[in-house]
Amino acid sequence: MSFIYQNPFLRISAAFICGIIAAKCGLQAMPSAIIFCCFVAFQIFLSAHKMFDSHDFAYIKGIAPLMLIFCLGCINYNIQNPITQTAITSPYYMCQISTIPVEKPKTYMVNAVLRQAESPPICARLYFEKSNDALQLNIGDKLAVKTTLKAADSNFLLSKGITHSGYVPTKNWQLSEKDSSFNLDRIAAQIRKSITDVFYKYLKNTHAGIVSGLCTGNSSDIDFETKETFSAIGISHILSVSGMHVGIIYLAICKILKFTTRLGRLSVIKQPLTIIAVWAYSFMCGLPPSAVRAAFMFSIMAAAQMFNKKNSSLNTLAFSCFCMLSYNSSYLFNLGFQLSFVAVLGIITIGKTLTGAIHLQNKALKYVCEMTCISVAAQLATAPFCLYYFHEFPNYFLPANIVIVPFASLLIYVGVLLVPLSFISETATEIFARLADFLAASVLKMSDFLAHLPYSQTIGIEMNVFQLALACLLIFCTYLFFTKQNSKFLIANLVCLIILLAENLLQNIWLCK
Repeated sequence: MSFIYQNPFLRISAAFICGIIAAKCGLQAMPSAIIFCCFVAFQIFLSAHKMFDSHDFAYIKGIAPLMLIFCLGCINYNIQNPITQTAITSPYYMCQISTIPVEKPKTYMVNAVLRQAESPPICARLYFEKSNDALQLNIGDKLAVKTTLKAADSNFLLSKGITHSGYVPTKNWQLSEKDSSFNLDRIAAQIRKSITDVFYKYLKNTHAGIVSGLCTGNSSDIDFETKETFSAIGISHILSVSGMHVGIIYLAICKILKFTTRLGRLSVIKQPLTIIAVWAYSFMCGLPPSAVRAAFMFSIMAAAQMFNKKNSSLNTLAFSCFCMLSYNSSYLFNLGFQLSFVAVLGIITIGKTLTGAIHLQNKALKYVCEMTCISVAAQLATAPFCLYYFHEFPNYFLPANIVIVPFASLLIYVGVLLVPLSFISETATEIFARLADFLAASVLKMSDFLAHLPYSQTIGIEMNVFQLALACLLIFCTYLFFTKQNSKFLIANLVCLIILLAENLLQNIWLCK
């Protein structure tokens, strides 16, 4: 497969990911280190003997480096996530807040790290009884709390590294230390809050929460019904900062800095300023994995343009994945990370193939067709993960992404411009506020209309990890069959489908017993 050889980081990232998964499944650091040393010796042996220089042994010499990377992935995960036994011996903990309080109907929700004597730290989601003191909690604050923890049984929470949850009445906690040190996370949270305050000052409350979610990823103020509506039609991704949001900011900055091309030698400042702006926006949004991935890719694109180098989207995606997992191996099991990378992979491969087959002269019709292809590619690639985590599938994702997402993209531009205008011109602010209200109302009405159509959602679909892997392999083999026109991929496709159906049938028979 030539595209794999043209994008070397695909193999490197795949081997690194396999190593992380092996470590997650129980392969320890010491056996990994022994295997690593064995393959180092094997690679030295191959390099030292000229008899292995022939083309017939090329694949053998290629396996050894990949196995080394596999071992590095395994060792890296074990070092970053040492195995410890969490023994909860009492309900008393020292707690450090890691997110700002989010208001719920009866509580304030925060994520926190709990410590207890010599036991390892526990990442938990705590629900504090409503009080003014609980509202004043901030990132980095340390508390003494008494709570009964329950193990998290949600794949969504576990994908974020949250293993427990608990309720904390007002009488069961006490502030021990108010964090006043320099904290980047707290600064980013304060910036998000200041921007959200601007939206609530000039927009209707129901619209301010939507605009805040679109522009900053802060969806805590959006009511449950709206979130359910967005989920039912497959546009929940617009409420969390993702590649789409960072891409919109990237294009906006490129347009703003277009004048630098007329500055001669000073035109080189355009790409560095673009990179700084993209990372500043991602930082302000709290550096979620999806935004980091997008910022990384756009930074590489900008650097390639700066040095007049060609850039491969697939290789850039794989390189971004490798760098992020090297920094934090646990990203691999984060839902945002998985959906972001898989969606972009689907767009680069399936989407590019579909859009390449479109040859239309009418620009409007061509745009609609391309948007359709991209939406289908992204939804198809992420469908197994959505079924695994949420057990539902949005049947009207296509019209929702074609019609609503452009409105949401325009709303992001208007919302971002509204913030600086609020300090410059009251008249311009009022004009943009009315436009933002109109766009937000349009998004809500269209979403509500699609969500209430018959058969808008297929629910109750259960999928385990084995079925998830098979479904991904099935999609991959189908793509290769249509692009390579090779019967072996069709056979592999049919084998995956038979195994998937057989496994599902056996599971149903077992449940009936």
